[in-house]
Amino acid sequence: MPVSAFFLDTSFIVALINERDQYHPAASQVADQYISHPLVTTDAVLLEIANALARRYKAEAIQVIEELCSSREI
Repeated sequence: MPVSAFFLDTSFIVALINERDQYHPAASQVADQYISHPLVTTDAVLLEIANALARRYKAEAIQVIEELCSSREI
């Protein structure tokens, strides 16, 4: 059965933004592969993203959360 959407979790976004994260290369590769697929997430994940990135990546956290909230595909 084909997957209709992928769940977007906190660790993926953190790894994608933080180039020093051990999972950054894998997250970047996955992001490129699934960029055109619909995504699903929760308000709790958005809060976790903000919390995890607030200290060193505040601007990036704000940008990604705004993009996720305004996207019709998520």
